[in-house]
Amino acid sequence: AASNCAFETIAKEFFTRAFGIYEEKIADSKTQREALLLIISTLQKVDCFTDEDNYTPLVTKTALQAANLISTPDQSLAVSLCSHLFWSKTPEEGTPGRIKPQDGRRVLECLQKALKIAGTGMDVSENVALFVNTLNEYLYYFELGVQDVKATHISTLVTLINNNLSAIPDPSQGSVPATNTYYQNTLQYIRRMKRENTLFREVDVN
Repeated sequence: AASNCAFETIAKEFFTRAFGIYEEKIADSKTQREALLLIISTLQKVDCFTDEDNYTPLVTKTALQAANLISTPDQSLAVSLCSHLFWSKTPEEGTPGRIKPQDGRRVLECLQKALKIAGTGMDVSENVALFVNTLNEYLYYFELGVQDVKATHISTLVTLINNNLSAIPDPSQGSVPATNTYYQNTLQYIRRMKRENTLFREVDVN
């Protein structure tokens, strides 16, 4: 237990220093994005935190920094990824007594914020790509059984994507074909799950 406590103290110090460097030394937007994504993925993997007072401020700060990235796509992507800091897929693994986050409310907040940010972009095709990315995050948590993520969230998002796709003047240009392929594959997956998993019964993709 003492060694675990020591590791937790060291980990907290490393993250605190990482945020100090991030805030004071990194000005380039691309480098900021890469650094923050690294912080998110590392926080997700570290399993030595056993004290909420150490873990919660770090993940809250990470989520706030994600929403402050320069570009809309970077903000939306980073905020959606922050949702994974609030839900542990395998809480039984790792250091005994470690923090096992399963906060569906915070997960939903991240996903809804990512969608809201995505909708503020000026490029409809870019917005759609972000919507489809967030749709897949919703599906991930829905299939895990996160109760705050409802079938209605998915159905509403599908409608939003359909409406925005239909508003694109030339769907053959730029990144739209790749986005549409990804989206159609996602719809195909949902339809298959509707046949195989009763959890998906109320999801409407028509």
